[in-house]
Amino acid sequence: MAQIVINSFTSYTLTEQEYLQGCVLNQSQLCLLQTELSQVATQLSELQIDPLNPMAAVQEQAFLRGQQKLLQNMIERSAKAQEELLLQQGQ
Repeated sequence: MAQIVINSFTSYTLTEQEYLQGCVLNQSQLCLLQTELSQVATQLSELQIDPLNPMAAVQEQAFLRGQQKLLQNMIERSAKAQEELLLQQGQ
C-alpha cells in the first residue's frame, strides 16, 4: 500500500504496481486530456506576436509548450503503463 512521505510536499512511496495502476487513465480522462491537448495546440498555432510587447508572446508560448508536454506525457505514460500491466497479466 502507498506510504506517505513526510516532507514539504505530499508524496508517496509506491510499489511498481501502484505506480502503473495510477498512471492508467480511463476513457473519459483520456478524452479530456486529448481535448485539452488539441486546444493548447490550436492556441500555439494561433499565437501572434505583439510588436510592442514581443516578450508576452514568448512567455505565452513557453507556458503553452509546457502544458502541451505535460498533457502528451500523461497520455503516453497511461498507454505505456496499460501495456506493461497487460504484459504482467500474461506472465
